[in-house]
Formats: sequence, C-alpha cells, structure tokens
Amino acid sequence: MSTNTREQLHCLAHGEYFKFSSEMDKGCPYCKAEQARQDNAQYLKKTRFNLDSIESVTVRCDIHGEQTLNVPKKLADRFKHCPLCAEKSNAAALRVEIEKHVKQAMIDSGLPDNGLGHSFAAVDRSRSAKQTAIIERLIKYIQDLIAQGSSTGAKNIMLCGNMGTGKTYFATILLQNIVRRSYEASRSHVNDIQLKGGLAVQFLSEQTLQSAITATWANNAAETTQQLYQRLSRKAILCLDDVGTVTSTQTHLLDAYAYIFDERYKRNLPTIITSNMTHEGLRLAIGARAADRFLEKNRIIVANFDWQGYRTAQVGTDEIEIF
Repeated sequence: MSTNTREQLHCLAHGEYFKFSSEMDKGCPYCKAEQARQDNAQYLKKTRFNLDSIESVTVRCDIHGEQTLNVPKKLADRFKHCPLCAEKSNAAALRVEIEKHVKQAMIDSGLPDNGLGHSFAAVDRSRSAKQTAIIERLIKYIQDLIAQGSSTGAKNIMLCGNMGTGKTYFATILLQNIVRRSYEASRSHVNDIQLKGGLAVQFLSEQTLQSAITATWANNAAETTQQLYQRLSRKAILCLDDVGTVTSTQTHLLDAYAYIFDERYKRNLPTIITSNMTHEGLRLAIGARAADRFLEKNRIIVANFDWQGYRTAQVGTDEIEIF
C-alpha cells in the first residue's frame, strides 16, 4: 500500500498548500513561482530597450498566416510555432487544469456535496423579495474579494433563520464561487495555477468541529487541539455551519470559539456563520467574548432568512414516504 500521502503545509504569504510526503522540497511553490516571475520581469526590463538584443522572427501558420515577432535573441530559436495557436492551446489546457484544482479545493474545503455546482442564478427567489437583495450583496462580496485578491479586512457574515430556508445552501454557493473565481482571475498558464491571494476556504458544521476537537484528544491524533485551533484561525475564510445546534454546556466548544474568533479578529480575517439563532442568541452559543468580536460594528453582514423553508414548503402527502 502506498504511503505517499498529501501533507498540508502553510506559507505566511500564500496560506495553505499541499505536498506529497515523498517530495524532498517542502518549500512553497507559489513563492517560487513569484520569484521566477520577478526574475523574468527583471530580465525583460534589462533587455527592453537594448535593440542589439532583439531579433525579428517570422512564423508561418496555416490558420493565422505569416507573423513577424520581435523577440530577445537568446529566445529566437524557440519561436517556431504560431503564438496565437499556442495561446489557444494553453487556454484549453488551462481550463482543464483549473477545473482539476477547483474540484480538489472543494474536497479540501469540506463543502457539502449537495450544493456543489449550483449558482445564485438558479436560486428560487419566490419566497421573499429580500432574497434578491441578499444574493446581490453576496455577489458583491465575492467580487470585492477577488478584486482585492485577499480576505484581509473583509466583513463577517451571519446567515440566520429557520431550518430549511437555504442558509447552508447560500453559504456553499458563496464559498465555491470565491474558490472558482479566485482560480480563474489570475491564472495565465497551466504551470501557474493557485488561489489568488491565498483565498482558501474552510467549511465545517458545529457538530464536525466538536468531533474534530475530541479527535485531538487521542494518543495517535494527527494534530493537537492547539494545532487545530491555529489551523482554523489562519484560514483565509472560515464558515461555521449550524452554530447553536450543540448544547452550550460543551465547555471545550466554547473554549474553541473563544480562541478561534479572538485570533481571527486579530488577523482581520472574515468568518461566516449559519445559525437558527438570531445574532442576540449567538452570545449563548459561542460565548460573549467570541460574539463581541464576530458582531463588531461595521464589520458584519447579517442576513435574516425569514421566509418559508425550501425543504418542507409545498410538499403534498403523496410526495412523502409514510409508514
């Protein structure tokens, strides 16, 4: 059985990345790519106005005709193929590679399978006029993140309302769009695919968080409780689903919230919460200190899903299995 497992590593500049255990070089590939781009830029800057280093190359193509290109002499012998065809080929390969990376990111993020591949355009907005306003605000949230290329300073989000109103569904669409658009926004070559600004997301329910905490207590645990808290605290965007479903007497859960929200507050990183509770009741679920940091004035978007639930609305008895 192969032991070549994927290791999750962390870079201060680019966030989480993965390496196989068999790889000797554990350095951040994104840092190396950036250094290569900088080196190339410096080279082009030095040769840009040096006419002696430029050579004209003629390339013939059955599709695009004859083209004359001015290229550095050192690279002249490499320009034997049509650059327009090469660009088209790279674009097709890029789409395939981006899709591979997006799918893997969805798996790594823990997003629910039943919301993957969905979009806000397909959401049933007939329940309330407020739905369109919420969707438009979330779309702008995505656009602002991608334009900035980082989640630093982005607002927290609370999606609250009754069961079945689509809170988790909206959060899943939001997060997968951030991942997908981040990959698509800044990639130019198949060998240079990464999350723009390290916009990595993590989705987990309160129940999953509780299980993850108790798992760290085992003797052979993959990470300590402190390491779990630190990992979640550093994530560019963290989404906690169904907050308030686990009894508030679980002191270890309250300790987790106190640590994670305090650290994310200090790092100026956004947290997204879905809950059946109002933002007032949130203080009981996550503790007063954590709630104060999450609900800070001018740093929170609160969306109240006060319409009829999707899962139970308009369902006749002939559509339900009754035994």
